[in-house]
Amino acid sequence: MNSKIYKYSLNAVLVTAVGFSAFLISSDNVAPFTTQATVHNMIASVAPQVSGVVSQVNVKNGDFVNVGDVLFKVDGSSYSILADKAEAELTRASELDKAAVQSIMSAERTIELRKVALSNATSDYHRVQKLHSRKLATTKELDDSNLALASAKSGLDIAIAEYNQLKSTSHGKDLNSDIKVAMANLETAQLNLERTSVTAASSGYITNLQLHRGTYVSNGEHSLYLVDKSESWISADFNEKGIDKLSVGTEVRIVFDAKPGFVFTGYITSQDAAVYDQYNPSNQIATVSNDNHWIREQQKVRTRIHVINGNDTLIGGSRATVMVEAGNQFVDRIGAVWMQMVSLFRYIY
Repeated sequence: MNSKIYKYSLNAVLVTAVGFSAFLISSDNVAPFTTQATVHNMIASVAPQVSGVVSQVNVKNGDFVNVGDVLFKVDGSSYSILADKAEAELTRASELDKAAVQSIMSAERTIELRKVALSNATSDYHRVQKLHSRKLATTKELDDSNLALASAKSGLDIAIAEYNQLKSTSHGKDLNSDIKVAMANLETAQLNLERTSVTAASSGYITNLQLHRGTYVSNGEHSLYLVDKSESWISADFNEKGIDKLSVGTEVRIVFDAKPGFVFTGYITSQDAAVYDQYNPSNQIATVSNDNHWIREQQKVRTRIHVINGNDTLIGGSRATVMVEAGNQFVDRIGAVWMQMVSLFRYIY
């Protein structure tokens, strides 16, 4: 009796093993299956926009931060000095501009006075000229009035030239170029001073923090990373012969190595249109690879998968096993049983 039970049990195990083996061999064409799947999270690299020595670190590794939280500060003493210098230069440029405006106003009044003087000199010249024609004024008086008229004209020309020169170096009520440059320098200096406080541009968890007070950081140098677990996905690589089954929206079953005993569901959101070809890099002559093997390794197709009711405890880089649903009840039932077995197997390995 015991031998029969042993025989039937052994046969059942063998049949089950052969059945699942046959199923997995044919799954690429029916229900693609892969163990090459990895969890990804949105990761923001934080870099200061100014260079300097870190004077304060406000976070610890693993902390959750919100948008706008101050992560660390760069010593701002030198940037404060530059801001004060730029403000002083703006004040100086404004004072010079005010002086130029006053000079222009004075030149305008001078022109008006010179015009009055020219009008008077012209009238005197015409009066003396008439008297001279009647022999009532001497030639010397006529020459003197003519000289006074020429002097008045010359004075007006000089006043106009001075006015034009002042106008060319100042725009009157408009800001001149010196003030615009000084204002731009001040805004830049104040902005750099504000940037000494490095804030979070997105919410997330601090990861792999190696920043310490006293460390010198450069503009644009990655200093720490924020992981946003609210946006995660799985990248899964399937054999290319199952590409027809990898359309967008197709449902999948997922088993995470970190969550043994559980089978999650999801769906394909996208499929990469190309993969890197190491034998044919762009802008170079193609390298032909000779292979005399009858069976070669299959090319992989990368897909992106959204997990329904995903687990926030999973970290970026967590490994997973994925099987695509075939849309056939019989095949999908076998696939469900297999994925459940895989999830239980994760308790052991």
